[in-house]
Amino acid sequence: MSNRFARSIELSNKTETMLQDLPEVVQEWYYSLVASNRSPRTCSEYVRAIKKFNGFCQQHGVNNFSDLTEKTLTMYMIGSQTKQNKDGEIEPTSFSYRKSTWSVLNSFVTYLYKREVVKKNYMENVSRPRNSDDVKRYYLTETDFRLILDCVRKEKYTTSNKPYANSVVSRNILIFMIFMATGMRRTALSDINMEDIDMDRHVLTVTDKGNVEHHYYLD
Repeated sequence: MSNRFARSIELSNKTETMLQDLPEVVQEWYYSLVASNRSPRTCSEYVRAIKKFNGFCQQHGVNNFSDLTEKTLTMYMIGSQTKQNKDGEIEPTSFSYRKSTWSVLNSFVTYLYKREVVKKNYMENVSRPRNSDDVKRYYLTETDFRLILDCVRKEKYTTSNKPYANSVVSRNILIFMIFMATGMRRTALSDINMEDIDMDRHVLTVTDKGNVEHHYYLD
């Protein structure tokens, strides 16, 4: 069993456990996502998002999804525009988070409508978030990359793991260099298996989001 497949099974099992505390219709929606070939990670993220939404509904007196209204959905989307940081301060959320929240709700409510749980697809009147992201981003320079690699090379280890220090440092350097050279997502890199590396052709094959394969040529 490959590491990727084993992680998929483990993630699916965790999602199934999470579903036990949610209404049956959420479980049915989840199985429809699985049947449409959504990745286990995407399915898990969607279920986790609806679990959060379900908690919001309970707090606002919507005890059954059949009682869902456009107002409830709009209030939730408004609330998704800000979050509380670790210092207790309110700050804006990223556009990608708001877009993802809308997409999950749209998928779920559309399913409820098709199943005739709700009388109307209320998400039709809930606007998709606009692409205006106020999150400040910092872009790394070549000097930054070199400093990061220098820090990895100088990483210190305790007495218990000193015998493995060289191999760990080499592994960590390779991880950072792959990130820097390809810009691939963390989850994609963590799913790489030995069989994904073609030693003869010097090609690395990575399965990314949506089961899309990317091929990288190694120097």
